[in-house]
Amino acid sequence: MNKKLIILLFLGFLFRLFLASLTYDGLTYDVGYYVILAKRILAGELVADCCGKNAGYPFFLAIVGFIFGIDNLWALRIIQIITDLITAIIIFILARRIFENQKAAFISFILYLFNPFTSAYTGLRLPETVSIFLVTLTLVIITAKSFTKNFFLWFALGAILGVTLFIRLQFYYFVFIMIFMLSFLYFRRGKRIYFIFFTLLSFFIFSLYSITANYFTYQKIRLTPPYNRAWSLLYMNFYDYEYPELFIEEKNIHPELKKIMQEYFSASLTRNEREVEELNDKYRMLFWKKLKTTSVNFLINYNKNILRIWDKTHMAAYIDPYYPADKWILRAVNVTSLLLFLTGIYGYIRKQKGKIINSPLIMYTLLFFLYITFLFPLLTNESRHSLIYYSLIYFWAGYGFLLIYNYVFKKR
Repeated sequence: MNKKLIILLFLGFLFRLFLASLTYDGLTYDVGYYVILAKRILAGELVADCCGKNAGYPFFLAIVGFIFGIDNLWALRIIQIITDLITAIIIFILARRIFENQKAAFISFILYLFNPFTSAYTGLRLPETVSIFLVTLTLVIITAKSFTKNFFLWFALGAILGVTLFIRLQFYYFVFIMIFMLSFLYFRRGKRIYFIFFTLLSFFIFSLYSITANYFTYQKIRLTPPYNRAWSLLYMNFYDYEYPELFIEEKNIHPELKKIMQEYFSASLTRNEREVEELNDKYRMLFWKKLKTTSVNFLINYNKNILRIWDKTHMAAYIDPYYPADKWILRAVNVTSLLLFLTGIYGYIRKQKGKIINSPLIMYTLLFFLYITFLFPLLTNESRHSLIYYSLIYFWAGYGFLLIYNYVFKKR
């Protein structure tokens, strides 16, 4: 690694250190709940979640806590900063190999290194940094030259997908869509069966903690906890609401959303499965009833949620000391990043003469983008949920920037 990259990495470290120092250091809402679960894991409990999460990130917190102390936030922040810097290095190496262009790789590296979004989240007790790292590792596996021939890579893919689901429940459907799309497009006959077998074998091995914990807690063999709020979240699409991601926005929470959250968390935290099922039945009936009369409202709000989930108006959840002064600056940075991403992937597809199916890289990029864009907004419009995609955004953005640069200066 040359001196220039080392200097940039050091600057990226300082940049993250500064942003991390500005983030929320308390124990409210998700961050507090993750720490509670981590402490239970450290106490020797087999932990199964109740409230729309999984035990993977608390498990990560427990490991860090075992070594450095569970209340040592700065130890966690440093580890997450290093993890995010490793993600930047992987982006550089992958971009250089795939685009066969040192400049494009260098631009992707710089853009990711100094983006304010993933950088700020290294300071929070939230799973974004680890999730982004795992998404980037998936990219490493599927773009390997021997991917369609090497069963060790298939096993590694299953392991990464298993750990990813262990950390983020939102990946539940994507994991299986991903495995079967890869098997259908890039493997034939017997090899397809071997690929599915080794990938799923590894996936379930790395999901054993979740399966075991859910069985002993709920007496059910499941990858995820049995509490599902999907119908209530679908029902919320009949209302034009924004999830309050900052403390100062809490006063603006939609009363219907507040009521639903209180109902479900009250039932879930007390492990009242029957009450949860009754709530599911209630909101399922309300959903279908409203859909018959106000389907246009549903579609309008759903499209608004698509925009909201990709919008970025604050550095991190809970606290942004510069908000709302930085709102439009961050929005402009984000829109520019997305445009560069779209330019990059479009240009690469053109270079491949439109042969999208031939490239696992393009398939993964587009499939994941569509999954977040069209599935997530049905259930949430919280903008941090799209952040898991941002290593891919900046991977392609570097190539997009170079294409625009070359086009402009060639014209001159």
